[in-house]
This record gives sequence, structure tokens and C-alpha cells, in this order.
Amino acid sequence: MSYALANLALVLEDENKLQEAESLQREALVIRRKALGNEHPLVSQSLHDLGLVLTKLGNLSAAEAMLRECLAVTRKSPTNDYFVDTATVLADLAKVLTAEGRLSEAQALMGEAQTIRPEKK
Repeated sequence: MSYALANLALVLEDENKLQEAESLQREALVIRRKALGNEHPLVSQSLHDLGLVLTKLGNLSAAEAMLRECLAVTRKSPTNDYFVDTATVLADLAKVLTAEGRLSEAQALMGEAQTIRPEKK
């Protein structure tokens, strides 16, 4: 059920139906937390996806909270990178912090992301 909700939320997000996407992402997150616990990779994926929707909605403080929790879960287990890689979460969190005007913190996170996954030139 959580897969269907999360996938439908992604479709709605692509259609710019962001409030509906947020609602379904939240529902998927609740189901995944209940079924899998707080530190499962699918929970991390839900936190990331919800954080991205919240960012698009302009709810930056809530997006930051979701992405920080996602980062904490992702860092706890290398296998979590299969669903959401740490460098991506760092970069997405840095974008939120930049939008909030917290440039030095954003820059530090981007530096860490580039250390993990350097850009190919």
C-alpha cells in the first residue's frame, strides 16, 4: 500500500498537485514507519520525497526537518544509500538552507556531498 501511495504522490507532484502529493507522501510515511520502524531505507526514501514536496510548496522549515531526519537515517546504514544516497540528501538539504539564507551551512553540506560523489569533468 505504501508503494502505491508514494508512487501516486510522485505522479501528482509531476502534475504540480503539490498539496495532494504532500498528503499521500505523509500517509506513505506513516505506513512505512508503522510497518518497518524509523530507520528502514524505505522510511528514509519517504522522508526524502516528502522533503522535496515541502520544498516545492515553500514550507522550508518542514522540508529541512524531513531532510535532516532522512540524512540521519541514511547515514546510519550504508545499505540505506540504495534508496536515497547520502550525497543527494546533502545536496537537497543544502538547497533548502540556501533558500533560507543560511549560505555557510549550505556550502558546508555541498562540500560534503561533493566529497562523497565528486562531479565528473
